[in-house]
Amino acid sequence: MKKLVGKLGFTLMEVNLAIFIMAAGVMAMVSLYPLGYRENEQSRADVIGAAAADAVLNQLSGALSSRNITWEDWRSAVDQAVNATKDGWMSYCDTQGNAYSPKKKSQLNSKAQDVFRKLAGAYKDSGSPQWPVNNDLACALVAQWGRMPVMTRAASGSRPAVVSQLEDYSRVALSFRCAKKAGSLFATPVYYTEIHFQGDQKELQ
Repeated sequence: MKKLVGKLGFTLMEVNLAIFIMAAGVMAMVSLYPLGYRENEQSRADVIGAAAADAVLNQLSGALSSRNITWEDWRSAVDQAVNATKDGWMSYCDTQGNAYSPKKKSQLNSKAQDVFRKLAGAYKDSGSPQWPVNNDLACALVAQWGRMPVMTRAASGSRPAVVSQLEDYSRVALSFRCAKKAGSLFATPVYYTEIHFQGDQKELQ
């Protein structure tokens, strides 16, 4: 009787199929690399922006919340900062016809630091706030007076509606942005805080 010999190898079809499956898996993993790299860079940029915003806004919040600041110093410092950015984010842009684009990094940082110095000028004690952000980053800092809503009288059975907002000079709203490149500044998150005058409240009356 002849002894049956078992199959000792793979056919060409089986080898090709295995290579195809392996190649599909490798291609899927390779295609995820650019997405992972981009997400990693975005995460790093967000952390850097948050840390810069924390350093800038916390210093100003601590300084402007001091109870030693007089109303005259507060009003003068905040008024100068508000006037420096009276056009909001547009203060940090160049106009080209109907289009707007961020200024150069050096111009952005110069303006942001100027607004920072104007606000810090209200603090007269030792240990005045110092600009904490590296010049390798593009920064923008906007100061605006706080807003006080004015409500309409409510008709019976209805809710009051806000019809306008008046400027509240006892509060200042600060907005901050930060990016590695000037061109991507306005695509980054906005960090916001509002600071109240904490000095002698009698001076407000």
